[in-house]
Amino acid sequence: MNEYLTINEAAAVAKVSRRSIYFWIQCGKLKKYKLPSGMSRIKASDLIIEDKQEVCLTTSQVSET
Repeated sequence: MNEYLTINEAAAVAKVSRRSIYFWIQCGKLKKYKLPSGMSRIKASDLIIEDKQEVCLTTSQVSET
């Protein structure tokens, strides 16, 4: 496996949607690396996430609990 993955490859490896990958990036659970061309990559070793269901809580979910 490549050290750096595209968003599509990362989603396939993690068995989640592209949207989930972008959400994890937005809430700080995954780091996105930008290439000089502007393309985004995810480090393969960063995809080790123990509980995919509770990676991030939205603000509304936090205020409801």
